[in-house]
Amino acid sequence: EFYQDLFAGMKYGHTYEYKVSAVYGYPIQQSNFSTPVDIRLIRVPPMEIEDGFEDYADFSTNIGDWQTYDVDGSNTEFFPMFNFPGEGNPTSFIVFNPTETVPPSEDFVAYCGSKVVVCPPSVDNVNDDWLITHPIHVDNTLNSISFVACSVYTSPDFAQLEILISNSITDSVDTFVPLGLSEPFAVPHVWTYYEYSLEEFCDQDIRIAFHCISDNSAMLSLDNVIFLSETTESDENIEENPFITALNSNYPNSFNPETKIDFSLDNTGRVTISVYNIKGQLVKTLINSDLPSGKHSVIWSGDDMNKKQVSSGVYFYRMQSKGYLETRKMLLLK
Repeated sequence: EFYQDLFAGMKYGHTYEYKVSAVYGYPIQQSNFSTPVDIRLIRVPPMEIEDGFEDYADFSTNIGDWQTYDVDGSNTEFFPMFNFPGEGNPTSFIVFNPTETVPPSEDFVAYCGSKVVVCPPSVDNVNDDWLITHPIHVDNTLNSISFVACSVYTSPDFAQLEILISNSITDSVDTFVPLGLSEPFAVPHVWTYYEYSLEEFCDQDIRIAFHCISDNSAMLSLDNVIFLSETTESDENIEENPFITALNSNYPNSFNPETKIDFSLDNTGRVTISVYNIKGQLVKTLINSDLPSGKHSVIWSGDDMNKKQVSSGVYFYRMQSKGYLETRKMLLLK
């Protein structure tokens, strides 16, 4: 027989005593004690998370061990640029594959792989939709969570997101509170990297909630949710590195006809720098190659992938390398 103790206060490294007594037979006065039984206690550590949502079925509302809650219960928006299974139905978060919509999406691509999770905009109410992790044990080697998010350009407005945390085992969303000093924020139309420290929750089992609270705005998209581990090394094992991975401001800004983008890498590796328009559409990939550590630069001449000059306006340039994602804004004036 398997018994699971859901006592929320249990902690690693602590000892707990259980006593079991049992009788059989009726009436009790005529019963005998049962033979002794062996009791084995197993403390199952919560699983870690590193999820790019590639292993789930396209457009499914069943996202593995993730919990989803559609509190607003509203129908969701139909999209003029594509269609997909379940579109318009009440839902919270779903697995979304932009290459499998009808027709395939030309403007929206996953951050990596082919799938993301999205929260479609509610039609009748403000979104009140939740995506919640299974319990995670925070210790001195697992102490932050990161993810990327963007607003899919179904609306000129931004999706609204807040990040919350709970150390309760109950399923109620009422147990969640803001993570640190975080407040609800607008998610840009380009993929943006976020990271939150969990150090103050060391030696606790916690769950993280992504709470979409958009009000008739863009569709929220999330990808690459990772609980990060940080290990320390002795000074003897650390080689001094004069470089850091960073994307610097372009110069000049504003510009016409071209601008220079400086960046640096702390280690040799793959780096991608791309330009997007204000709708989040890819304009041109400037670099997608392996580069050595050190300082680098690239020139953008205000053209697209077909070498056609683009119009004046605001553009975003994004740098992505291992463990790093940064987006900056620039202005082309003609």
